[in-house]
Amino acid sequence: MELSNYQAFMECMRKWEKIGCNILCGLALWEQMQDCDRRGVPYTDIDIEAVSQDVAYRLMMSHDRLYALALYEWTEQHFAQNSDTSDAAAGENGCNFPTHNNST
Repeated sequence: MELSNYQAFMECMRKWEKIGCNILCGLALWEQMQDCDRRGVPYTDIDIEAVSQDVAYRLMMSHDRLYALALYEWTEQHFAQNSDTSDAAAGENGCNFPTHNNST
C-alpha cells in the first residue's frame, strides 16, 4: 500500500530526527570531554544527566531546521520520481512554470 504524502513526509522526518539526535549527542559529549581536558579532570566527572538535558534542549531548538530538511528531502524524492526534470522539460525560462506573455 502506498503511503499518503503526510505519512511519507513523517517517515522521512523521523529519519532526520534520529540522525540529528545522534549528532547532537556526540557533539554534547565531545564538548564535555573537551571541558574535562581543559580542567584536567577525568571523564567520569561528566554529568550524563546534564548532557542529556542539553541534547534535549538542542534538539527542541533545531526541530524546525530538521523539519525543513525532511521536507526538502521528501520533495526532492517526490519530484525525482514523479516528474521530468530535464532541460527540455524546464522550457526556455529554466522552470516548468507558465510564463505570462504580455506582448499580445
